[in-house]
Amino acid sequence: MTIALIGMLMMGFSFKSAGGLSPYSKPQVQTSNSNSTIFEDSFENYTVGSFPSIGGWEMWFNGAGDGYQAIVDNVSFSPSKCLQLWGYDYWAGFAAKRFSTDLSKIGFEAYVLVPELVGGSCDSARISFTKWTSPSTSTEIAPVTLLGDGRITSDGRDLGTYTTNAWYKITLILDRQTGTYNVWVNDNLCGE
Repeated sequence: MTIALIGMLMMGFSFKSAGGLSPYSKPQVQTSNSNSTIFEDSFENYTVGSFPSIGGWEMWFNGAGDGYQAIVDNVSFSPSKCLQLWGYDYWAGFAAKRFSTDLSKIGFEAYVLVPELVGGSCDSARISFTKWTSPSTSTEIAPVTLLGDGRITSDGRDLGTYTTNAWYKITLILDRQTGTYNVWVNDNLCGE
């Protein structure tokens, strides 16, 4: 019997202090079994200044404020728009999109840009699968974190480093049966 994953793709940004533009572009969730896409969003169909709730995205935490978690067109990976998530003083801007599947292998690909290093080991950006457990709790599965000191990590393991104002392609394939996953950064396998 296969148990369905009722979870979310969750993305978030947080900073120790005010400032910084933090967009994501083109997240997609796909299966590795058939390489079919469960959902994909380039953010091109949303109005600049709006949050993409009409596309099924949910704002879990509003970071620097509702107005800062919005579609922007002043920076993007491709073609012209992206979702900006902007945290403030240890209060993250988090967005999530729910999906359900009984497939044993699932993955995501997302492009992320961090505008500034904030120092220390606090999160600057984070993307993961997340299982909703109650209205006030959730369990994160396979997190990939871009830390404020320029390191990229997953579950406490260093995967590499990043520089500010550069787009990074984060790809992850999760084997739900074994509980293991692989992470690629810019198409380079960094963690198994």
